[in-house]
Amino acid sequence: MHKKMTPFWLRFYVICFALICVITLVVSVTFGYVFFERNKQYLDESTNNIMSYADSTLYNYLSKFSKIVGSTNISELIYNAKYSDNSYAGNGKYRTEIVRLFDNIYSETRGIDAIFYMDKDGYYYNTGANMGGKSVCQSIYEQCKTRDTFIASKELWLYGKNVIDDKNLILCREIIYLDSSYAKHELGFVLIAVDSNAVYTECFSFFNSTNAGLIFADSEGIIALASNKSLTGQKYSDYTVGKNKFILSGVVKSTKNVESRISGWENISYTNVFVAFSQNKNSMVIILLFILTCLLVILLILKFCLRRMSRPISDLFNIVKTADNKGADKYPCANNEIAYIASAFNNMVDDLKTEVHNNYLSKIKLKEAAMEACERQMNPHFLYNTLQMIQMMSIVGDEKKIPTVTNCVGKMLRFNLNGESQVKLSEEIKNCEYYFTILKLRYGDMFNYRIIVPQDIQNLYSIKFLLQPFVENAVTHAFKGKKDPWEIVVMATVVWSDVIIIIKDNGSGITPEKLEEIKQRLARKDKIYDSGIGIKNVHDRLELFYGEEYGVDVFSTNRGTQIMIHMPIVEKSVKGELQDA
Repeated sequence: MHKKMTPFWLRFYVICFALICVITLVVSVTFGYVFFERNKQYLDESTNNIMSYADSTLYNYLSKFSKIVGSTNISELIYNAKYSDNSYAGNGKYRTEIVRLFDNIYSETRGIDAIFYMDKDGYYYNTGANMGGKSVCQSIYEQCKTRDTFIASKELWLYGKNVIDDKNLILCREIIYLDSSYAKHELGFVLIAVDSNAVYTECFSFFNSTNAGLIFADSEGIIALASNKSLTGQKYSDYTVGKNKFILSGVVKSTKNVESRISGWENISYTNVFVAFSQNKNSMVIILLFILTCLLVILLILKFCLRRMSRPISDLFNIVKTADNKGADKYPCANNEIAYIASAFNNMVDDLKTEVHNNYLSKIKLKEAAMEACERQMNPHFLYNTLQMIQMMSIVGDEKKIPTVTNCVGKMLRFNLNGESQVKLSEEIKNCEYYFTILKLRYGDMFNYRIIVPQDIQNLYSIKFLLQPFVENAVTHAFKGKKDPWEIVVMATVVWSDVIIIIKDNGSGITPEKLEEIKQRLARKDKIYDSGIGIKNVHDRLELFYGEEYGVDVFSTNRGTQIMIHMPIVEKSVKGELQDA
């Protein structure tokens, strides 16, 4: 019974679905994070601008009250009222001028609810609303004198707690005079009550956010001004819940604190980041719905495409299943079409490898048989020529040379019949020298030879009986009718990774027609060997043993013939292995 297989397209679809969902989730989270950070950055920049604007507006508004008290009017009044010994010309006159001056300031300056003045002798004057009496105002002054900012600037702004109706800002300013010797004289202090409602209208009318707010706390940590008026007069620390956290109406808000331009004050902004971002929730919902819709469309398209793409795989599966005689139960890992096809394919590849190996062994046997046939072809021809040479020497009376000839022939026969397919080039050259010795004994000074082969090349290996056939052909055919001394030169060199051997004679050369016939014969591929011997035989053996890119080439002119043997560098003998045809 065949087990049920999961369709390939369904498996791939599930994988793609999971991958797309993960990517969508990552993209959505990344988009939300970037959206949140960009809006938070925008909110921070907006908050900084609002805080800077509110602080500058408040500072400019309150500065006019500081300038009034610190104007040259008081200095001129003091200067005109003093004697040459820096004493004052009657306290009554001086005080009358001071009172008149403060009355004018109160009546002419908008936003002032009251002015309280007290000199160093305890005389005090209150114009406008009652500021709580001498003890309250003197307590405010003593409190200011303990502040570092007051000591440095001689003025300080405070929230008017227990002064008038707790809705005023109080400017405390010390009145001093520098005489001609730059000695400082303290004349008293002045308190100016400024209407906080007027300040709020002037400095916070632009601020209308319901998710954020501004707070200005004085040097005692009292909320002197706030965009939410209900916070005015409260202790700021009562609303803090940790670093940069502020709770209002049960909601925790993020805060940002900076030093105000008003001496001793702190500028604080608070906001609920998530509430501020909730204004964009509609946009976020629309974007999320758009992403989900795109995801659904992509999945539907993917399903359609996968089914169409997997149709050829299903057809191939049916074909393989029909052709395979093993069946699905033979492949435990085949749980879908691809796995089944892969298992069946691996099985067919194994069978094919076995068949190819068997065919390869058959080709090797055929090549070895062809090689042996080529080598057997050489021996009768060589023996025939050599015996004919000995016969001629006995006829002409050169019996003394026959032992040398027979010794050389014996060594050549032993070399040719030793059964090795490859020998060192040095052995091949030595075998060729035996043949040259026979020729030298026969022709005397009429024949000369040279062997120019470096020792490192002589240590390489080649097929056996490589040189002697070409020397024999040269003696047999190249020197017919030539009266000048004969010469055969054997040379060898290395070019790149190959060995080039040259066998050159100074004979009469080969006619163009004969040379073309030889070249065509070398190029023939219809037979491994034929009835001919010599060049074709060596060429076939080189191709059989090393490959078709190696072999023999022939060049000839009327001044001689040159045989070029092309073979690879072989540093060790390889027995029983031939190149694939």
